[in-house]
Amino acid sequence: MFYESLGNRARGEIVSKLSATGSMSTIELERHLSINRSSLIKHLDKLESLGLVVADTPRERRHGRAVQWSVDADRLNELLAEFADYVRGNAKS
Repeated sequence: MFYESLGNRARGEIVSKLSATGSMSTIELERHLSINRSSLIKHLDKLESLGLVVADTPRERRHGRAVQWSVDADRLNELLAEFADYVRGNAKS
C-alpha cells in the first residue's frame, strides 16, 4: 500500500507540501509543485481514494469550485508504520 500511495514522486511531493502547510487549494498546489493540472488532479484522486488526502468539497460538487486539500495525518502515520514494518522485515502478508 505504501508504494502505491507514495511510491510516485509527484504524490510524495503533494503529501509533503500538504503536511507542511496544513492545507492548500488545487491552484496553490499546481503553482508550488510545477505539476500540470490534469496530472495533479489524477494524483489527488489517487491519494484521496487511498485515504491520504481529504478535500473540503464532496467529489460531486467540485466542478468549477476552489477545492482545499489536506492530509489525513492518521492515515499517513498508518502507512508510514506499515512501511517501517516492511523495511524491518515484519510486513503483514
